[in-house]
Amino acid sequence: MQAIEPRPILTLLLLACAAPAIAVDCTVNALEAHNVAKPRGWTFTCEPAFSNPSGMTFGFVTYPPDGIGCVFKTPPVLPPFLINLGSGRLFSNSSDSLTRPNLKNGWKVKSFEVFGGQWYEANNRPKTQVHFVTKETPKQNRTYNYKLGKLVLTHPTGTCANALNEAF
Repeated sequence: MQAIEPRPILTLLLLACAAPAIAVDCTVNALEAHNVAKPRGWTFTCEPAFSNPSGMTFGFVTYPPDGIGCVFKTPPVLPPFLINLGSGRLFSNSSDSLTRPNLKNGWKVKSFEVFGGQWYEANNRPKTQVHFVTKETPKQNRTYNYKLGKLVLTHPTGTCANALNEAF
């Protein structure tokens, strides 16, 4: 029987320990994130595409058990200039710098998905983590529910179990 030399095994262990940590991506429950963030000063708003001369109603809503988002209700008669419904500004914080803020303790929003209609991500609002604009062409007398159903946070060395508490 041949003896195993300890040097190659020790070298592999040292290399494994010296390798840089891989960032952790955590898919979090958007409603739980809202429930942690709101009491800590984060805001959630939904806005119409125009200053609402069209009679459209809108607002921020929760979609239990796992989502948050915006609802837009169109009136029976739509003005011809209404080409989209509006936007959602979720996880905004006025205490951060003028640029798009990171979350706390090194956490960042890696990605998000909105369900319920056509939309695109917008980065033109300072101090806002999740900003989307609807692309849906409005139809009269209809309710549109845009739900943030997937929210992915990332951190260079964090753990998913602590993501919400550390990020907000």
